[in-house]
Amino acid sequence: MVSTPIPSGADQWLELLADKLLPVPARTVLILRKQLQNPAVSLQQLTPLIESDPVLSLHCVSLANQLNRNPDTNVTSIELAVATLGLERITELATKLPAIKLNNASVPHKQYYHALGNSFHAAAQARMLCRYRDASIINATRTAALFYGLGHWALWRYAPHQASEIKIRIYEQQQDSAEAEQVVLGCTVQQLSERLVEHWQLSPLAIEALKHENSPDAQQLDLIHQRAAQLGELDEDDKRTIKQLLNAQHYPVKLANWLCLTAPMGWNYPKTVRICQLISDLLQKPLDDTNALLHQQCVQASRAHPMPDLLNPAAMMLLLPSEQVLSYRLDSESAATKVETTLLKRKSIQPKVDDDDATPSSAPRPEPEQLEISDFVDKELFQRILHRLVKAVDKIKDHSQAIELVQKALTEALGAERALTFHIDGEMRLKTLSFRGCSHDDRITRLTMNLKHPGLLQRLAQKPTAVWVSEHNNRQIRAEMSERFRAVCHPDSFMLVSLFLNQRPSLIVYADMRDRGARLSQFQFEKFKQLMAAANRCMHQINQRDDG
Repeated sequence: MVSTPIPSGADQWLELLADKLLPVPARTVLILRKQLQNPAVSLQQLTPLIESDPVLSLHCVSLANQLNRNPDTNVTSIELAVATLGLERITELATKLPAIKLNNASVPHKQYYHALGNSFHAAAQARMLCRYRDASIINATRTAALFYGLGHWALWRYAPHQASEIKIRIYEQQQDSAEAEQVVLGCTVQQLSERLVEHWQLSPLAIEALKHENSPDAQQLDLIHQRAAQLGELDEDDKRTIKQLLNAQHYPVKLANWLCLTAPMGWNYPKTVRICQLISDLLQKPLDDTNALLHQQCVQASRAHPMPDLLNPAAMMLLLPSEQVLSYRLDSESAATKVETTLLKRKSIQPKVDDDDATPSSAPRPEPEQLEISDFVDKELFQRILHRLVKAVDKIKDHSQAIELVQKALTEALGAERALTFHIDGEMRLKTLSFRGCSHDDRITRLTMNLKHPGLLQRLAQKPTAVWVSEHNNRQIRAEMSERFRAVCHPDSFMLVSLFLNQRPSLIVYADMRDRGARLSQFQFEKFKQLMAAANRCMHQINQRDDG
């Protein structure tokens, strides 16, 4: 079997993606086909639906430009594309459109839909930022902003592993986005988007906005801020520079997409604050008024682009800071699935020490493992509780007693200092059921969450899973936690397991060492899994006994 080489550079990625058709959400395709079955339907009635879906807009604009015989003009808006195509061609296009139905268990699917929603939101913001009153320029600005993020759509659909790797480098390794893209793709996503927009004949203004050389430099941005804040008199050359940039049709396109790509990091994230200041300078409004306008556009974009099975990116921005976390990892051994396998592999690799740096045997170097427990605190107690869960279920009256035994084994036999059990109700809401080794003042004892929202605990609620967080994987797993859980869990190390009863999530058990710097060991995790497997079987047997 011959392996296909991974593309590198904008040319190779364009060659791979050029003939790929991006699928339209199935819901949009169904509505479009249903509308077209009405013999009285008009182009005006079809336009709002087409404008509400980025991929359908893409197919219409691309086809309209392909059919355009005038080399001096371009179809630069969705309205013009619809008018150019007419009912007959739109009907023909509708029969050929590839469709995609969201699979909520698929990270690439969710990220693809998220990228579409993000671009729709950017288009709404760009329309608001456009300084011109001419409707054709406003519509062209909106269309350009809509297709600015095309590279993100294509990557999550046809190269999800590379798209995931970029996210990992940005969120977990704190790499700059352009640097991460360059390492993984051999080019930036902006460069890829530029090539795709040009190849698919979508928007000359988008191509202009996507060109790196058209991005304003720091000096130009400082001049704009100086003008907006009236910080001294500017010379004629500086005034001319500012006027050219502010009047450039591509500038609102860039600002809108910068905002939508950066703000998910948080409204107080330094880059987001800087972008909001740039928009404030463009609008010549106070920063608070500008932020209010941006939030209003978030609301309008989330309403105009409904995403029934996924939280709209514009709506997510309204909730920041939030526990809404969209998964981006594809590897099964990363976060909430098979974490222990990854750790076992990493534990077996010992760092190589050069002879020149070796510590003399008379002065042994302290190891982090000295903070970990590598044996039972009370082996006899552990074995006694394990035997009771496995062999003496008839003497355990209910689930509460089984949970009490588990928490006792964790704290008194395995050496964990805190053990908590959370219950998951029928509405997928999590709340504390019982705890040991905690005081009522510990914030984690008051944790409540909606597990319908993406995050680490939601993953545990999807299937029985055991997770061990340690120094090796702390950063990558914390990136997938909701802010609420991250604020109350141990900062360095903890264990989690989800238990299912009657084929639905019922409990999540948590354990840690309380003190900062103290870590749970591989030994504790292995015994934790053994204990929880016995407890789960015990509870199943209790259910069968009670039902019988």
